[in-house]
Amino acid sequence: MDKFADIFSENNNGVVDLSHGDYNPLLLKYSEVFRTSLHKVKMSYGRVLPGYSLSNNPPFKAACDKVRNFTSPDNIRYVLRRRLKKVYEDYRPQSFSDFFGIDFSSQQLQLCEPWAGVLPWRARSLDGYRERVMEGTLHDNLKQGYPGMGIDKGWASCGPVSKEKLDIEVERLALLINSVRLCGYKRSFSEDGDIVATALIGENYDWRWLVTSGHHRACVVASLGYEDLKVRVNSVVLRSEYMFWPHVIDGLYTPAEALSVFDTIYKGIK
Repeated sequence: MDKFADIFSENNNGVVDLSHGDYNPLLLKYSEVFRTSLHKVKMSYGRVLPGYSLSNNPPFKAACDKVRNFTSPDNIRYVLRRRLKKVYEDYRPQSFSDFFGIDFSSQQLQLCEPWAGVLPWRARSLDGYRERVMEGTLHDNLKQGYPGMGIDKGWASCGPVSKEKLDIEVERLALLINSVRLCGYKRSFSEDGDIVATALIGENYDWRWLVTSGHHRACVVASLGYEDLKVRVNSVVLRSEYMFWPHVIDGLYTPAEALSVFDTIYKGIK
């Protein structure tokens, strides 16, 4: 028993390293002082919003698939730009309800922008989540060399986007493709050293991982043929606890709608 408990002492920068065995993320709930854990995961179990499986073709992965064998950086950028431009022109959901393809009963979810809808198990309020996305977008765009560029210029997951936002997405994917192809996928225990995910635990304790940070990295490594990798889990959601999810309790989602969102993502049915 003491030997098993020792896994909770194997941490780096506050991350419990559970990547050396088949450890369920539920263990994170019992690690007491730690909020994140590292796991080796199957790529086919990866999910990105609004419910794509990484083993299928979310838009970023589909774009990367078109250039994964290219050697010319200029050709890579040209094809990525053409592909993503078409995605952003063709895929323009009008609301969060439209984004998920679910006719939510809440007028708030029916009317809010695709990027502004909070998932049923998240603790942030709808307004709080909106503010967080707006702040995060400003920060991300600043890192890419576009100070002061906000969400009004576009969101990575759907159109419409400005030319500047398209430039950002093309460049990020192009640089990642080149880096991973030349050097392999490199992770670390630094603040932004891993793909970060929410673990979605099904009825039989099988689980899938939903990317919450590192969407570009996940799609690139999936496109380049990786079958597994290490990801950092910072949240664990059990389907069986849906009646305790914050936005089921507050009425933003009906129980059936909340389960529909979970199942759409878990099954990767997009």
